[in-house]
Amino acid sequence: MTDLELAEQAARTAADLLVGRFRRPARGIESKSSATDLVSDADRAAERAIAELLRHERPDDAMLGEEGADATGSSGRRWVVDPLDGTTNFLYGYPAWCVSVAPEDGTGPVVGGIRDPPSQETFRAAGMLLVTEAGGAVTGLAGEPPGIAAAGPRLAEQLAELVGGAAGRPALAEQ
Repeated sequence: MTDLELAEQAARTAADLLVGRFRRPARGIESKSSATDLVSDADRAAERAIAELLRHERPDDAMLGEEGADATGSSGRRWVVDPLDGTTNFLYGYPAWCVSVAPEDGTGPVVGGIRDPPSQETFRAAGMLLVTEAGGAVTGLAGEPPGIAAAGPRLAEQLAELVGGAAGRPALAEQ
């Protein structure tokens, strides 16, 4: 399995788990850095699911998860995971949240996968190209930095963070 396939599979695995918990009573809610920066059992379960898959597929790689996963590795590569980006939206039943997974090496992000369950879209980034689940390349929009286009305000920000986000980085587009 390629890194891109694994990133997408990991994002989908967590997304499937989260869909089963969306708009249901939340459990284990705690605040992190502020009263509005929340984490729940759903976040933690999604991160565990991703960690288990990555440990199985890439046992020598490290992993850094937003909810506390911090596994060391010996390969020189690390998987960066946000198992539930948009926790507050998720907890309030607002359909604007996603799962993000990307490996990085000594030069930075390698590829990235984002699953947006509310819109049923998957975004993949590799090198300088971002494509939608249907395989369409994402193109620029007026007012955005060179190479960056809105795939929805939150997704554009998340993808930019995942793959470097500077001018000349991936081109984004809507499916």
